[in-house]
Amino acid sequence: MNYCGECCWFHGEDTDGYGFCPFLVYDMSKCDDRCRLPLKFVSKKAMRHFRAVLIQANRYRRVQSVPSIYRMPDVRELGRAIDFASEYIKVFSEL
Repeated sequence: MNYCGECCWFHGEDTDGYGFCPFLVYDMSKCDDRCRLPLKFVSKKAMRHFRAVLIQANRYRRVQSVPSIYRMPDVRELGRAIDFASEYIKVFSEL
């Protein structure tokens, strides 16, 4: 089981480790409390990977004159990254 402090959804953490998860209806929790929503957990490492995939696809799209420098990421990974980004924007725009 993962801890809330490792999740990309966990935000607003103060110096004592307390913060909020938008999926727990704003219950304040500490970063070492166990996450009660394991299906919603996305690690910060996975978030950085999705961001890198989106940046790579954007560079490929913008620099079409030199295709040997940048490669298009795998279509499945790009789809997962787009799905994650749209959910991330939707969740944090409602805060």
